[in-house]
Amino acid sequence: KSNKTVRSKLHSYKAKRYEAAVAAADAQLVLNTEEEGFLEAEHEMERTTGLSQVELKRKYLDENTARHIYDLQLPCGPYGCKYDRSGRYSILYGQRGHLALMDSHHLSLHTEFHVQERVRDACFLHNFSMVAVAQTNHVYIYDDAGTEIHKLNDHQDPMALDFLPYHWLLTSVGRTGHLKYQDTSTG
Repeated sequence: KSNKTVRSKLHSYKAKRYEAAVAAADAQLVLNTEEEGFLEAEHEMERTTGLSQVELKRKYLDENTARHIYDLQLPCGPYGCKYDRSGRYSILYGQRGHLALMDSHHLSLHTEFHVQERVRDACFLHNFSMVAVAQTNHVYIYDDAGTEIHKLNDHQDPMALDFLPYHWLLTSVGRTGHLKYQDTSTG
């Protein structure tokens, strides 16, 4: 009797695991896109073909909003973006190893460097002067000049990163689904 119970639990577990894998694959297709955005007409008679970005910026947006529009040429995409706690600095990270720290208030580039390895995620630590980067095999910490400060060997095959500022914890989730954390106050 216990053999049947174990077999049914295993079958149920395999079915749930398969459903989760299919859902994750569907989410990858939807969320991980490299396609450009577009305008969608609200009515059949409405036309959007004659509206350019320049026209949109000059005619339809107020001056304050139009001032914050800028164009980036990002050749190593797809890219992710995260802001520091103040909202002033942002980090752009491309899957092909490109990292850029930007001052979002002045729309200027602070630092740009390549890590020659796949980048899956990145986040700021205490302030914009330190950045944690989830690369192919490990998590690395860089300063705001792009110099490698530390390699976290315990965080293997990281997929996602986050920093908990009130606890001073850097957290990562690996491909195996294990949550790892690092106390950044003591190392």
